[in-house]
Amino acid sequence: MKYTWYRICRLLWSHKNVYWLTILELAAGIGILVSGMNLLFTNQRILDSYREDMTMEKTVIYHNQAGGSMDPGAYADTMAVRYEDYLKLSEMYGDQAEIYYGAIYFASARLFSQGEDEQSTPLEIVFMNDAMFEDMFSFKRQDDRLYAGSRAAAVLQKAGHLDDYPVYCIGHEESLNPEVFQSQETKLVFYDFKIENNKIVLSKDHALSWEPIPNEEQTPYIDRLSICEMLDPADGARFEIQDCIIGSTDMLAYVSEDYDPFDSILQIRYLTKNFDPKIAPDMANWLGRERGEDHYQFSVSSKMYTMDSMAQDMGGVITRYMAVAAVILAICLAGTVGRVQKQIFCRSASLKIAYCCGATRWQSFMELFGEVALVFLAGSILGIFGAAAVTPMLQTIGAGVTESISYNPYRILTPLPITEPTRAVFYPELIVPAIAFCLAAALICCAIGAAGVHDTEEQV
Repeated sequence: MKYTWYRICRLLWSHKNVYWLTILELAAGIGILVSGMNLLFTNQRILDSYREDMTMEKTVIYHNQAGGSMDPGAYADTMAVRYEDYLKLSEMYGDQAEIYYGAIYFASARLFSQGEDEQSTPLEIVFMNDAMFEDMFSFKRQDDRLYAGSRAAAVLQKAGHLDDYPVYCIGHEESLNPEVFQSQETKLVFYDFKIENNKIVLSKDHALSWEPIPNEEQTPYIDRLSICEMLDPADGARFEIQDCIIGSTDMLAYVSEDYDPFDSILQIRYLTKNFDPKIAPDMANWLGRERGEDHYQFSVSSKMYTMDSMAQDMGGVITRYMAVAAVILAICLAGTVGRVQKQIFCRSASLKIAYCCGATRWQSFMELFGEVALVFLAGSILGIFGAAAVTPMLQTIGAGVTESISYNPYRILTPLPITEPTRAVFYPELIVPAIAFCLAAALICCAIGAAGVHDTEEQV
């Protein structure tokens, strides 16, 4: 064994010029290959991380109208996302995402005492689908039942005592009668909706009972998330739950057209199965086409969608780099096979002497393999060190990713850049496969090289 190592070292040194070229070729190929794999794995890890986040968190679909208004009621008399729009979106994307939808209507009340305005209470009627209701509240909703926050309930309770609080309603198939409105008899005035027999009248044939919201403190407010992309929800885009009357989206089918729509809320949560980051942007684009005549514009914060597109683009670049690495490695291996064959031809005399002294063909082959394997091992280690140095310099899909994709009538996507860069990570798990590949390649090169030479053992 000692003599074998001695011969291998002498042969390496005698062919050092040729072997240095092989080492450098192999190092370049392995370095590019491992760097590309590191970048590919890092991008995939980032995508998996954001995909997991998006299945845990809700994605908001924002809206506004031409002119930059944050208050949709200033321009149109319909919801940004109408009830029929929500039903259509549920039909198209309900198997890929959980959809959270809410429709908000104006409501308010004013209490008079001895003809003086004593208290004005802003109220909102919010119709939620089951997903949003269950996400916000800890109790099970009953059908055909409205729920009132504490301040709204206090006002509604007064409407049940007509002797003490004569009620007058404006809106909902009613017209303002100044004589009744200003009379000393009127103590409680409801705007935008009607109270009758202590029930809230949504339309002529639909009057619903109400009850207080249990455990109101667990859900102190509702954020109007759909309009606050650039705002803190606390800055005027938040409803306190105590001022809200909560219903279900099923009730929207028979809400009178005389009710004044105020705003809508639309969010989605991606499902783990059938995950597709394009769902939210596709929904925004579909809504933009449906509501374009009312000058509504929709946008969505979809970092995942942008990163997925960048990953596909970067994947093409990585593929080209890895193709270059494959060509370099192929040239290196082909050259090594030729050099092995040449060396065996040149060593025919020494091989004959070795066979005469008792050496076998297997021993000669192992000596040749040890020589080539050390060269390949040196090239692989050098390439791995090069990849470890280069990988942290590579930018991943997290660098310069866009935050928002918006729809407008001209089909222009308007991104908001994120400037924080992200770098690739070196994966130590690739070291063993890279070395194993080089040793296997050395074995294959020696086998091919030896097979191309006539058996010198028979010539002895």
